[in-house]
Amino acid sequence: MYNELKNWREELAEHYDDNFSSEEQEILYEIIRGNVPVDTMREQLDEFFNDEGTPSHPEIKTNTEEGILERLDLDIGYVGGSGTRTVYKTNGRGR
Repeated sequence: MYNELKNWREELAEHYDDNFSSEEQEILYEIIRGNVPVDTMREQLDEFFNDEGTPSHPEIKTNTEEGILERLDLDIGYVGGSGTRTVYKTNGRGR
């Protein structure tokens, strides 16, 4: 399972790099941590997840805030730092 997750994240990293500036990716990290609301980048994330070039995940629906957060956790994972999300413990790490 670890290799599958690693491969998934490596593949998706290219899509995030192609679609989001480094400043926008920092905002995504803050969204993952819970320090910035999802709505800050909701439109861009909707476009990104609905783009034909972005792989989809059949079990995660990104039409809700919870779904977007779950997808960001899957795609990006633990980003370090501190946050307000109580579930911010991806891969068993977190605060």
